[in-house]
Amino acid sequence: MEKFIIADSGSTKTDWRIIDNISGKTVNKIVTGGVNPYFMAATDISKMLNAQWDSSVLPGDIQKIYFYGAGCSSDSKCEIVQEGLSNFFIHTEINVYHDLLAAARALFSREEGIAGILGTGSNSCLYRQEDIEEENFSLGYLFGDSGSGGHIGRKIITSFLKDEMPERLKIQFKEKYPLSKEEVLDNVYNKPSPNRFLAGFAEFAGQNVDAAFIQQIIKDSFREFFRNQITHYTNYKEYPLRIVGSIGFHFQDILKAVADEYDMNVDLIIQNPVEELLNFHLSGLD
Repeated sequence: MEKFIIADSGSTKTDWRIIDNISGKTVNKIVTGGVNPYFMAATDISKMLNAQWDSSVLPGDIQKIYFYGAGCSSDSKCEIVQEGLSNFFIHTEINVYHDLLAAARALFSREEGIAGILGTGSNSCLYRQEDIEEENFSLGYLFGDSGSGGHIGRKIITSFLKDEMPERLKIQFKEKYPLSKEEVLDNVYNKPSPNRFLAGFAEFAGQNVDAAFIQQIIKDSFREFFRNQITHYTNYKEYPLRIVGSIGFHFQDILKAVADEYDMNVDLIIQNPVEELLNFHLSGLD
């Protein structure tokens, strides 16, 4: 059976859909760790696939891969992913794209508007005529990523370390994350994938979203996303805003309230773009 793959990868996980070429039906779904060339070499990608791939799906049966990934924003980064995948899928045609294009294709297909990613990281673009027309390049977890899980998590851990968190939340935080200040700094500055580490604290925000302190952190993070990203697009208020990603999905009530502050209409929020991407490719738009 001839097959192809649609893969959507963030920094945390990769969703793989294995599709039958003839019927266009999904014959298998695989989830592995995330792939980000800013934090992984080609050999790291190959090792992860060897360790985590479902052995019932033979790499030799895959004719083509459409891989959309976080960090695949330049030729050099795409080449890292291409090499890592090629070492595992030896005889497969591999196409590597930025996850921002995945978001835009999944959210708008042939329509136009502003597409945003709010997951572990964040990004956005103005999508017109089936391509990215304008992009406010994300500066990553250290200098940007406003509105993302990493950004919200960073605000939460900073408030804890600076003793700015309300006492009730502080007690819960200590119970959930028994980490010393030194361990936090070591994870951020010395260990792999600090963006994932910081984004992990966004789970605490989800569990305590009714607390005014947590709501304020999320609102402030989303406001920064609008200020730093969305309002920079030409005539931004004239376009619909659509969002993909777990942070936008789980905190969508707060996100829509902040959008109202900027006279923006968020008319679609999806957690995962891979199914919509599949429809895009099956419709022959790629």
